[in-house]
Amino acid sequence: MHRHDGDEVIFAPDTVRRIDLTGDGGDDYIVDFSETKCGDRETTYCGPDRA
Repeated sequence: MHRHDGDEVIFAPDTVRRIDLTGDGGDDYIVDFSETKCGDRETTYCGPDRA
């Protein structure tokens, strides 16, 4: 949980997934904000413009 402009931002436990997508043995990351919540709104945009 984090705060942004006074709103509580909640990230899902699997927001960032680490997986080797390229087969090179190194970690690659997938970031999925689809389940992120900002205050009482279900949106990833928590900035001052609320866009």
